[in-house]
Amino acid sequence: MPYPKIVLKNNCDRRILAGHLWTFSNEIEQVDAGIKPGELADLYSKKNLFLGRGFYNPHSLIAVRLLTFEDQAIDTQFFLNRIKKAESFRDSLFFGDHAYRLIFGESDFLPGLVVDRFDKTFVIQSNCLGMDLLFEKIIAALKEIFEIECLIKKNDSSLRSLENLSTNVEVVQGEIPLDFRIFQTFKDQKLNFLVDPLAGQKTGFFFDQRENRERLGEVVKGKSVLDCFSYTGAFGIYAAKAKAKEVVAVESSPSACELLQRNVVLNETQIRIIQKDVFEALEEFKKENIKFDIIVLDPPAFAKSKKNMFGALRKYRKLNQAALSLLNEEGILFSSSCSHHISKNQFLEMLNAAASYSKRQIQLLEMRGQARDHPVLLSMPETDYLKCAILRNN
Repeated sequence: MPYPKIVLKNNCDRRILAGHLWTFSNEIEQVDAGIKPGELADLYSKKNLFLGRGFYNPHSLIAVRLLTFEDQAIDTQFFLNRIKKAESFRDSLFFGDHAYRLIFGESDFLPGLVVDRFDKTFVIQSNCLGMDLLFEKIIAALKEIFEIECLIKKNDSSLRSLENLSTNVEVVQGEIPLDFRIFQTFKDQKLNFLVDPLAGQKTGFFFDQRENRERLGEVVKGKSVLDCFSYTGAFGIYAAKAKAKEVVAVESSPSACELLQRNVVLNETQIRIIQKDVFEALEEFKKENIKFDIIVLDPPAFAKSKKNMFGALRKYRKLNQAALSLLNEEGILFSSSCSHHISKNQFLEMLNAAASYSKRQIQLLEMRGQARDHPVLLSMPETDYLKCAILRNN
């Protein structure tokens, strides 16, 4: 059965030919009559060159998301091959540690799809209509590859609103264990984390900062550490297990603080937890002249879209300015942004402005990004979203 056909305007195929997976609505010249939103279709250039196969949504700015550049069926076997390849790569990274991001959307050539693995529990997120309609094929492929005890659909991302999709969160199969936990290996230690994949942020745990937490653990011994936007305490617990002199965690969410406290006990560590807005907490530390050797800033994405990017940069600048003023001499700041709308250059310019406002001279020691289970597809800069700058107060 042939797929419906979509034809691009002249010269609008260049980005696709370079490996990008998106076509925008203003690049399309012609669409076969009767094609339904979310339906699979073939993309062609103006010169009738087959470019790839993906799903179409006329109600989205991203009108076509390509699944393949080849003429192949999009069936359960297709997803089986894609997921097996993704699993093999992650297993090569973590050697039996079965908690990681299994599918990272476009980077795994499954646009709009996120799958996080928590051993035998899997959390699936779809951010677009096309993936919603392919959900049963994805589930069938996952069940053929893995022994699954619990399967959760977590379709609550703000990205769904861009396609006018409703949100829903449900357990599709099995039950979530009462004390659901994962572990991560760090310096021959097993760090345990209780997570809430149903009600927690994103899928319940932020795998993308894993290697940046390990880097923090290499420099904290004997140091005082402030972990801001701590959520359930991952940065703080890495620091405490690496023998930091003192760890203070600031988090505004009561439920996150409760889970954080349980994780502190679970890992037999000592962390002082402050339930408060981070900006307010930083201001109080300043008034009390309390300083730290190392400060971690891992805020939520302040820039949800391009239209609020400049306001977000001001907020990031004020946050980093406040943190820099609390650093001891030769102190280190781990500053992150997960806003993909803000480029690395813009992020560094913001950090320089924050240093200027706080009358500090800072050195960039390292510029890091997301963990390796969130690989960057070079043809799609959109997949390179996490910035983590390690700075030294000179």
